[in-house]
Amino acid sequence: MVNEMLNEADLCLLNKPTPNSEKKYRIGRVFDTNNGKGTALTYVDARYVMDTLDDVVGCSNWSDSFERIGNTLFCTITITFLNIAGKVCTVSKTDCGTESNVEKEKGESSDAFKRCAVKFGVGRDLYSQGVIFIGDGDGLVNKMGKWTMPFGWQPAEAEPITDGGWITDEQKTEYQTLLSHKCFTGKKRDTNNWFGKFQTFEQGEKALGTMRVAIAKADGKEADKMLKEKGFTETKKVEELVNEDS
Repeated sequence: MVNEMLNEADLCLLNKPTPNSEKKYRIGRVFDTNNGKGTALTYVDARYVMDTLDDVVGCSNWSDSFERIGNTLFCTITITFLNIAGKVCTVSKTDCGTESNVEKEKGESSDAFKRCAVKFGVGRDLYSQGVIFIGDGDGLVNKMGKWTMPFGWQPAEAEPITDGGWITDEQKTEYQTLLSHKCFTGKKRDTNNWFGKFQTFEQGEKALGTMRVAIAKADGKEADKMLKEKGFTETKKVEELVNEDS
């Protein structure tokens, strides 16, 4: 019935935080092949997405369809809702998927479905969480020469923050300012995707300190280059260059 449809303003409820109980993990990459250290990626399964759409939108108010274009499978999710004027409206969003290592076709359709749902907000928070490192004590298992993630693996609880507190807006602003320096040309990254992996004030300061040092070294090299171009050797004083320019 029309009065059971979701209101347009409530579509944002799809963008709710993903419960820890629904989070699943797989290996991102292994950077220490000797000791099985690496990173973990977080994901949800298609059933969680379906349940979320049923709970928030209503099982009769959303639908999905699939279309293969070339070698790529696309999924479209359509949601029916009531706009602010009380009129029945629909909104559709589309995305594609990639094959999985197991059951390729099923994995491709599931991936397309989940990626499409992210555009409505379902599981979107997983893309902005920090990097999960797999280290000693909670690491990977070597099976027949291949590192695998133990069944039911869960990340270790995050260490409590120190007295410095969380990352501040001032630190994020400084990060963007430092990133604009020419020594970082080609390395620009969005704050939430790169600096967002640091959570505490101390972690942020350490990262910013590394960037400050890199800029200082780059500026120093520029100064040395300028001296050499003007024919100065290391034994000559910088003051002479200043007097020459003045």
